[in-house]
Amino acid sequence: MKTKLLSYISALAMIFMAAGCHDPEQVTPNGDPKGILSLKASMIGDESSENSFDAEIDYDNNSIVVVFPYNYPRSSDELFTPEMMKDVKLTASLATNTKIEPALSTLDLSQTNYITVTNSLGERKRYSLKGEIRYSADCEMETLDLVSGISAVVYEDENRIMLVTPNIDERIEPQTASISLSYHATIIPDITKEPFDFEAEGAKIKVVAQDGKTSKEYTFSKGIPNRLRYGIRQGSARLMWLKKLSELGISANGGGDNSCTTTGLGITNDYVIINQQGQREAIVLNARTGEDTGKRLHMGNVPLGMNHNMTSDDAGNILVNTYYSTANVFTVWKFASIDEQGTQLYSASVYGAGNRISVIGDVNGNARFGTIANSSTVPLTIYSWGIENGKVNTYYDQFNLNGLGRTPWTSADFAPTSVTAGDNLFACYAAPTNSKYGPVFFSQVGNETTNYNNNNEIASIVRNFNAVSYGIPNCDPKDLKERPNDPENWIMNACDYKEFNNSKFFFYNSVNAQTFGGKKNDYMYLLDVTGGELTSEAVDFSENGLNLNHECGAQAAGNLGASGPCNDMRLWVDPTGFYMYAYFMYSNGFIGCVRVDCIQK
Repeated sequence: MKTKLLSYISALAMIFMAAGCHDPEQVTPNGDPKGILSLKASMIGDESSENSFDAEIDYDNNSIVVVFPYNYPRSSDELFTPEMMKDVKLTASLATNTKIEPALSTLDLSQTNYITVTNSLGERKRYSLKGEIRYSADCEMETLDLVSGISAVVYEDENRIMLVTPNIDERIEPQTASISLSYHATIIPDITKEPFDFEAEGAKIKVVAQDGKTSKEYTFSKGIPNRLRYGIRQGSARLMWLKKLSELGISANGGGDNSCTTTGLGITNDYVIINQQGQREAIVLNARTGEDTGKRLHMGNVPLGMNHNMTSDDAGNILVNTYYSTANVFTVWKFASIDEQGTQLYSASVYGAGNRISVIGDVNGNARFGTIANSSTVPLTIYSWGIENGKVNTYYDQFNLNGLGRTPWTSADFAPTSVTAGDNLFACYAAPTNSKYGPVFFSQVGNETTNYNNNNEIASIVRNFNAVSYGIPNCDPKDLKERPNDPENWIMNACDYKEFNNSKFFFYNSVNAQTFGGKKNDYMYLLDVTGGELTSEAVDFSENGLNLNHECGAQAAGNLGASGPCNDMRLWVDPTGFYMYAYFMYSNGFIGCVRVDCIQK
């Protein structure tokens, strides 16, 4: 994908347009006699984050070569052509009192140019300057996961790959693996296609770079790595995969706030399942690579057109539900695996229920599932059902969320923190103009009210929750403030919560729900909420980090259809407890996965 952002390099290049004039900000305050310290190039009109190319400066032979990749974008099979070098901007880092003649502006680097550098001592040097297209020399193993579900830790400094297994004495049978390598590198032998004996004495693989000459050999071991005491290892976040929904055969759903039909993700250790309303089959992706497995989850016992939304519990059971406004009943079906036909878990006549569904725990044991009711006249309300030993309670819990005011309820989601009804919860929502804007942490307050039916059985328990703290708003990620002028088509409508490595994490989105207004409001945040506050970012999704904000929504994908209220954000903890995966889906846009770990390296 070509990620879009204003190129820092291109912006700085403008200062060299005036001959013989250099902005002090481009001058390194030292008297290095080399004069020119570094040089970069960028293509005009390309706002991709990859549009920055370093130069190699040979001071002994007076030559400068700007190195361009063989493929561009680097992850694609598209070729970088000599034609693309004919109109590039150049920027240089200079020592104090250094001058370049002629002044750098735009050049044709498909041919040799010449510049003269005068250093602070008045010494002049004439350099040749040209571009060169090269194969990549990168040859690193980035991730490796066995098909049996065993993950690996790659120790680059030691050229070693540790297979993480709780039982070190249990033999790992020969099998294939899913891997990610440096772009355009290859692996010998190809363990993705032929079973490999990872426990053979001296078992090794070789990663060969695109240039065919550079390589790195890795030796396998198995064991349990050291773990951080708390939280996520800083710098461990990496994008595992990113795909346009259109690449999976999911077309744009048209414009308007409620037009999207791609709703909800089911997550298991092996698969990501994408629900499409009205479709009898759900697409099944490989959870680690994002590749379409060719497998499909068949709706089976779910009536035609009633698969309104989807989620999954902590054990990988997949839940599909109806929407009361469509079916006049809120029904939930459970799929124990992608090969199951599904069985009815629960059904109730709860007005407005089912636009979204949330769950925590294992529905075959102890769990809690619920939904935000769709209403435009009362404060935000959640209906929730407890499950004890695999049996759903006959009564529901009604959670009244106070402190928000009225909100478009089709654009709201919540995340329970435990299977206990009265425990804290998190929510995100489309806030009305002039109100606080951001996710909210809620805590139960006051007395509970128990309602009984005519048979003197518990019909419902009403619990009041108050907003305890507001989180990072999408309009200003660093400063919570009032938003009197923000358009209401910028909404938050998907979130999830997980505990990982003795810490607590909350994952949520913000999207532009309309076909106008640009892509700048498509955000995602992963917050460490261990202390109950929503201000600590665990992963940086901005252009200073993973560069995914603004790049995954409908408009980033080139679709006119809006993201609407149909997106989903999900967290999944690997069975080893060393990895947590953050899955995100923007309807009409992209679906992707980011992985973090708690491994002490």
